[in-house]
Amino acid sequence: MASPSKTKSRPNNSKEPDNALREHLGTLDNTLKSLVEAVNNVSCEIQALQPLVETANLTSEVVSSPKPVSKPAPKAKAPTPPVKKQKPTTAKKPAAKKPAPTFLELVNTLPIEELIEALKSAGAKQHVVRNIINQRKRPNFQEFASEENLIIRVKGLAKPSLELIAEEWPY
Repeated sequence: MASPSKTKSRPNNSKEPDNALREHLGTLDNTLKSLVEAVNNVSCEIQALQPLVETANLTSEVVSSPKPVSKPAPKAKAPTPPVKKQKPTTAKKPAAKKPAPTFLELVNTLPIEELIEALKSAGAKQHVVRNIINQRKRPNFQEFASEENLIIRVKGLAKPSLELIAEEWPY
């Protein structure tokens, strides 16, 4: 007869780890299926874009390819009279006036009080006015280089709002 200490018996709760393992494997399986599906979707999108990429490549090759040099025309045996080129006559343009300062230049250079009034009359919201003024009052203020730069640096300002303000700009 075998002694009880030498026989190994499975504990009664051995089904619990098996169930937990099955649950984890099921979760892993579901996750992998969803990842495979996502990869397939991306693959389909890439394949759909492939003709566009090829078209773009062909277009860029056509634009960037050098034009073949044409062979010089053979010289005529009989002398031909020289053709005089006429200079095109254009009306002289009047002296160019200094263009009016742009919206961006004025936002960068107007005195603060005038800028506030101009922004308010252009329909800018109060928080946008306040944020533009805060940018201008900074000791290390760097001028707004572009409209995109203005949008990035002024919190609460978006392209549609900026376009409306520029349209209504009083200067």
